[in-house]
Amino acid sequence: PSWRSLLLAIEDQFTPNGRPDERMLGRDVDPLLVADWLDVLCKSRPDREGKRADIKQRIADFLIERSGYPSLLMYLLAALPCKSYVTQNYDMHIERAFTCRNIAEKKEVARRPGAFDVGDVSAAADDSSLSVIPYRPVKGAGRWVLKMHGCTSEPDTCSIVVTSSDYRDYERGRKKALAGLVQGNLLTSHIVFVGFGLGDPNYHRIVSEVRKAMGNS
Repeated sequence: PSWRSLLLAIEDQFTPNGRPDERMLGRDVDPLLVADWLDVLCKSRPDREGKRADIKQRIADFLIERSGYPSLLMYLLAALPCKSYVTQNYDMHIERAFTCRNIAEKKEVARRPGAFDVGDVSAAADDSSLSVIPYRPVKGAGRWVLKMHGCTSEPDTCSIVVTSSDYRDYERGRKKALAGLVQGNLLTSHIVFVGFGLGDPNYHRIVSEVRKAMGNS
């Protein structure tokens, strides 16, 4: 779901019957303001089923409960000959798509007579492994994906970036280093944006700093 749709789904947990016509938030409201309001709501009272959980845990639970197979787009992205990927999605679909790609690649290699011995299989596995930064890094991996705004696998660490406070705190600690990875890619590589509206506050700050570093070049 989109960021706005995800937030509306969280609001539905607090309405009397979970129907869209019971929502208080309009579709023209800034999603960041919606997230801040829901953050306060989640902390102040239980939902209609009596469950208490903060907004980050609810986002993780919602996505995990509805996580099926990755979309065709995810499989196509995983099949691209790229070494690095950056995502603001919280789900783990891109990781699952890579897992399927790795299995397919190994089966293809296995069908080639005399293509490898046991040692070659290990080497192929290392080359096709995926390092998920910062949660599941793999030293020497052939590819890496940066989860800029957190992951459903880590909701207890407050990794999910959703409220205005989260965005303000983004430049502190290890998250500052994550932004540096994105800036390094912008400075040295061609970037393909897929399904991204370019309206994220972090993106504008990161690009602005890159432009200042580049000067008139």
